[in-house]
Amino acid sequence: MNEQEKYQKLWEKRVKGFETSGLTMKAWCEANQVKTHQFFYVICFFLILFGFYIYNNCFY
Repeated sequence: MNEQEKYQKLWEKRVKGFETSGLTMKAWCEANQVKTHQFFYVICFFLILFGFYIYNNCFY
């Protein structure tokens, strides 16, 4: 597995963790020590390129 695939898997795991957490994006990011702007960027990236659907807790 190359670095890009590792990065993608890491973020897939994070996005799925967020979806199942029931937290807002801000709360989840604080709990997982992830910058909200970075997480939002990745969500948009996955949504556009991979068709991931993020539920209604995305915004602060």
